[in-house]
Amino acid sequence: MGPWLGASYAPSEGRWQWVTGEPWIYTNWIAGGPDNLQDEEYLLYWGLDHVAPTWNDAHGLAPSYVVEYE
Repeated sequence: MGPWLGASYAPSEGRWQWVTGEPWIYTNWIAGGPDNLQDEEYLLYWGLDHVAPTWNDAHGLAPSYVVEYE
């Protein structure tokens, strides 16, 4: 599991959202994702040597994150 990408699932709203409030347009989920296994609500970078980098939902935050500057 890689860093947190700045989005989370809002169960009360039934949707994923960016912390910045930007529109949720682009997605790059791993096949079958998001699966919300055990109430997973954080968007993490997912990359393996044999799989193209994608996203996955996770239960907790990774010990790292991505920061975007304008």
